[in-house]
Amino acid sequence: MKFKRYWILTLTVSAVILTACGGLASSNQPGENADQSSLSSQISMIIGPQLVDCVGEGPRQCMQIKYEPEEDWQFFYNQIEGFDYQPGYRYTLLVERSEVQDPPAGGSSLRYVLVDVIDKVEELKVNAGDLAGTTWVLTGYGNLSQPQGVLEKAVVSLEYDPETGQLSGSSGCNRYFGDVVVDGDKLTFSAGPMGMTRMACSDPIMKQEAAFIELLGRATRFAIQDGSLFLFTDSDEVLTFSPGESPAGRQ
Repeated sequence: MKFKRYWILTLTVSAVILTACGGLASSNQPGENADQSSLSSQISMIIGPQLVDCVGEGPRQCMQIKYEPEEDWQFFYNQIEGFDYQPGYRYTLLVERSEVQDPPAGGSSLRYVLVDVIDKVEELKVNAGDLAGTTWVLTGYGNLSQPQGVLEKAVVSLEYDPETGQLSGSSGCNRYFGDVVVDGDKLTFSAGPMGMTRMACSDPIMKQEAAFIELLGRATRFAIQDGSLFLFTDSDEVLTFSPGESPAGRQ
């Protein structure tokens, strides 16, 4: 009898130990999965319209990316799985970014997988000849997604002379002028502020004038579409113009 009782007790203790071990194993598995999922996240990325020269392990071409419109462009040395990049378009993507466990030597520790193409905008090819020969009148300015309208009594204009390489026009109250280099659709202004006359107008007109001159000085590229001119900054701000007549003097 003592032998039987001892054997039953041994079996009971063994069952308890196995059950406890099984419980520990099952409780660890969800925790491990949670750790793995915490290594990935969805992010939005803005992709530039052209590949640029960059240097990794050797000379190559990279995409340009940024995560917020106001940021500067940075080189992207990785690949985005499932993304069919076409030069000439600016993309906004939703991407799954995850960590790579034990990446190979020289390989990236991050993996990018396309989730969705949120936006794809064609960058139009233009040149200095398209910009010249027209008096452009401002119709809106500011944030690309929601530009402000222009005061009716303050005509703002822009003209480009390819022979002198100068932009000039009315800023709403004063006349302005400045040297610019046009290369394809790229604009590069000479160092220093725009030259301007020094007349004074009402506060709303002067406020609009200051905003226009500040944005104009930061413009880096332009496009012409459906007869309208667009000047863009690197922070996705815009100056929008339509063909018009040069304002006759002060407004």
